[in-house]
Amino acid sequence: MTRHHSGLITITSGSYSRKQRLTLVTDLQNHQRQLNQAVSRIGQYHASIVDDIQMDKSSILMIEDFFKSSFLDENFTSIML
Repeated sequence: MTRHHSGLITITSGSYSRKQRLTLVTDLQNHQRQLNQAVSRIGQYHASIVDDIQMDKSSILMIEDFFKSSFLDENFTSIML
């Protein structure tokens, strides 16, 4: 008495045999496991994105520091001119 549609379980009304209930429970447990895996992957992607942003920020700050110190250096400025 269960119908799978687009990864979702549709439960029809009526009484269920023991075998149907066990099948439904197994299906629900499998879906719960898939959801947990998806949440875990989303968490990993989020952490990866945050790490990338932090590295980008650090790189920008290093470049800014380089140019600030370089323009204050008279030798570098004369080479640039």
